[in-house]
Amino acid sequence: MRFEEIDQDLETQFGKETSQTIADANIEYCIEILNNRVINEKFDANVEQPSIDATAIMLLALTKYPHKTFRELAMQRPAVKKALLYCIVKGVDNYDEVHYHIKDVLKKHAGELNLKVVNNFLNILQVVAPAKSAKFSDCMNFPERFEDISRGLHHLIDGKGDKLASLVIMVALDDGLLKPTTSRKTFVDEFALNKSGFNKFMTDYENNRISLGDQRKKAQIQISLRNVVGYSIENDKVIFNKRLGKRNILKLIANFLKR
Repeated sequence: MRFEEIDQDLETQFGKETSQTIADANIEYCIEILNNRVINEKFDANVEQPSIDATAIMLLALTKYPHKTFRELAMQRPAVKKALLYCIVKGVDNYDEVHYHIKDVLKKHAGELNLKVVNNFLNILQVVAPAKSAKFSDCMNFPERFEDISRGLHHLIDGKGDKLASLVIMVALDDGLLKPTTSRKTFVDEFALNKSGFNKFMTDYENNRISLGDQRKKAQIQISLRNVVGYSIENDKVIFNKRLGKRNILKLIANFLKR
């Protein structure tokens, strides 16, 4: 029997294969959500965490209606849409946060949810999330200055702890040295950081949960990083081959005190 005949025979027995599986449609929906979060080349990962019960409702919907796509479920129930949005966006920005959130859901609703469905959902998030850290040079907006930027960051971060590392990274992101889409795993790998500690501090700072003492420390780091790397910010642009003179240092301090 020829292959075409076998194919026709299978189609007669099992029905014609659809052009897109549920999993394909769900991955497509995730990618669409992520693309819509990129504004002016910056990834907006600021989404509200749903309640434990809201996420449980979403996972229960996936369990009860396996033949419905994420898009169909989101359209029918706002709570499901909100939980999906959080899991998809944070799954790329900070997968561990979503993983621990769902673990909390399972603790409360252990007997009500299908673990296989939950694991399949997490697998889809890992498909659309960066599978592994990128090369550090690929994370820089100025790859031609890789040596200067890398040396400066390592000088300020190495051996100083996760909290200070997160402040240095935030300054580098704010100043535009690093791409905002860089995964946290890349920083953890590059600077040998503790993943959970670094993620906690980054989440706090990104949500403006920063003490006055840390704000002052961040201002000091900004001065140090610009001097070590050799750049300044003029008209919102990074200018290299410049060390901060006394006037610019005083200007930075004055701007901080005005906040």
